[in-house]
Amino acid sequence: MKPQCKVLLAALEQGPMTTREISRALGIDRVSARVHELRGLGYQIRTERVEVPTRYGRTIGRKKHRQAVYPVGQNPPPPEARHRPAAPPGPPQIGKHKRRA
Repeated sequence: MKPQCKVLLAALEQGPMTTREISRALGIDRVSARVHELRGLGYQIRTERVEVPTRYGRTIGRKKHRQAVYPVGQNPPPPEARHRPAAPPGPPQIGKHKRRA
């Protein structure tokens, strides 16, 4: 697991955080990519959208400014449950650049 994923997971286990909070507090720029990696490892992380004011305390035009909030499920699976067995090897592939024996 990447170091940023470990830091993010530890923070989310303390409580939900918005994308902006994660970026500022933890220094993680591509939050959605780290969440995707954690989901790939079997952690159940939901994405909820919330309306938040801009840094100036207002909305942008007529649209509301929205951010993702990532709450973690109560019981992430243990490491052995997240292990995915490798697929069995298939027939050998012969490309254009390889010679046949």
